[in-house]
Amino acid sequence: MFLIHWPMGPDKDTDWLKMQTETWQLMEELYEAGRIRAIGLSNFLPHHIEPLLKNIRIKPMLDQLELHVGYMQEYALDYLRSKEIAIQAWSPLGRARVLKDERVAAIAQKHGKTPAQILLRFLLDRDIAVIPKASSIERMKQNLDVFDFHLSPEEISYLSCIPETGWSGEHPDMM
Repeated sequence: MFLIHWPMGPDKDTDWLKMQTETWQLMEELYEAGRIRAIGLSNFLPHHIEPLLKNIRIKPMLDQLELHVGYMQEYALDYLRSKEIAIQAWSPLGRARVLKDERVAAIAQKHGKTPAQILLRFLLDRDIAVIPKASSIERMKQNLDVFDFHLSPEEISYLSCIPETGWSGEHPDMM
């Protein structure tokens, strides 16, 4: 998977749409030549993607966004789904901001899982791929042990209503 990582660079005077388009067109060539299997974007919001789509032949296969309970960017999800672009969440645990929520802990206990596993399952149940960070083999195993249960509609509703925690990384429009 080759990704254009940021929609803009630090030099706002540069023609970033032109640079993105040229970069994307080179990625299209690599994809068509069979040198890479997939091409996509990272940190691109709808207002970054729309102008790019007008200048390329192959639409992005994936957009990797910061997504987690407390920061779901629903407008971006709706847009990506309307364009049939797969969604992948980076920072799916939101830098642990919601892991200590008492209700998340209760949901985890009910399912015999960790709070982190509940947050990952929430995203997976919404057809969002996740790439959680893991600093140990044990955490890697826990991150993989999320496919044997589903959350109830009530649990999903609660997790969807957790107050917004905002970005944990850089915002694409500020980079």
